[in-house]
Amino acid sequence: MGNTVKFIIGLAVVLVLAHGGLWYYGANVGETFINEQLQEAAHRADAETTYTIKTYGYPFKIGFEISDWETTVSDPGSEGIVRLAMDGTTKLYANIFNPLSFKYHGQNTSFSMHVTSADQPNTKVSVLAKSYKGTAQKVEDEVTFEATVNDITLSADTPKLSGKVADIGKVVTLQRRSQVTPDILDAYTSVDINDIVIHIPEDAREEGDPDIFRVESYSLQGGVEAYPLTADARLRSLFKEYNNYDQTKPVNIVKLKKGLMDFIQQMAANNTRLYLNDLNLTAGDLATQMSGELRFDSELKPVGNVSVQISGLKEFMQKRNLPLPNMPEPPKVDKKDPMAAARPAPGLSPQQMIIKEWLQTGDLQVSVQAADGTLSLNGRPLFPIPPIGLLLQLMPNELNPVPVMPSMTVPGSQGQ
Repeated sequence: MGNTVKFIIGLAVVLVLAHGGLWYYGANVGETFINEQLQEAAHRADAETTYTIKTYGYPFKIGFEISDWETTVSDPGSEGIVRLAMDGTTKLYANIFNPLSFKYHGQNTSFSMHVTSADQPNTKVSVLAKSYKGTAQKVEDEVTFEATVNDITLSADTPKLSGKVADIGKVVTLQRRSQVTPDILDAYTSVDINDIVIHIPEDAREEGDPDIFRVESYSLQGGVEAYPLTADARLRSLFKEYNNYDQTKPVNIVKLKKGLMDFIQQMAANNTRLYLNDLNLTAGDLATQMSGELRFDSELKPVGNVSVQISGLKEFMQKRNLPLPNMPEPPKVDKKDPMAAARPAPGLSPQQMIIKEWLQTGDLQVSVQAADGTLSLNGRPLFPIPPIGLLLQLMPNELNPVPVMPSMTVPGSQGQ
């Protein structure tokens, strides 16, 4: 009997130690993942970020609290600073057997953006989310985020605008999927928003105009395939370098042009594709749909298309007394020209044809295509597309200096 009790006690101790070890291992893996995601996002934006992570929940669950999050983006060239901050706490939970699969939520969380620069001396935008929840997980190299946000209020405090700007969506759904291999990024984003109410300032509307503009729905699905991260990082570094130049001397941009050329070459070599599967916006009688894609061929010429259709645009403008263009007419034939009869009658240009069809139908349809080295508008060729390398050769190798911006002091930054 005594041996049995000892065995049970020993087994219990082993299980407790094993569970504790598994919990702390899972907490460490989860916290590392959270840090990687937050730091990587800041790195891609050339920003500095700070935050606090608290781990809790032992022994039943792995919990994390993220608070005091602040990200700062500096622009030394113009001495501008953008500060993003979160006022509130986001709570995440993970299973000890799968610490890279999270559920998270938050309530009454405010996100603020404070911009200080020469042309924006004091601009603050705040976003208040009543509640939000979602999931995040990592499986091998793929990271997936899903979020649902309820009742967002957008407010602004600027020299020209103060107060509520918009109520955004009873439900906002966001999905993002990304996969990173050593040098390549594949990413997909989907956003769906229902019911956006934009508050129009009094000085921006005429007498009798409504004080709100309502968008019933907005959705977007798009992404990137085989995006070259190393070339992108080098190019951003060059732009940052030349944004901090001595503004009293001309700038030699040969290295910047080479970096841009290398970036385009990497996109062509990887067959990188930027794509917009669908963008839809509905506001009353106005409905907009847009899609497109872009890549570069072996000759570094852009290949792709953009299609835009706006239904109800003519009626939308007429209701708001907005001016419409005149109906296009073909050029008149000079009757005194003896050769006029032998030449084909002049017609409308592709741009004029689009305006004519819009005024006749009320719907605007525009399709731009880049294929076989030619740019076309609604199926009509416009002009040949030169290679990117030729365009860069035509650019000057020096930029004239721009006026030096006056120095600024960011509120709360003294002594830092």
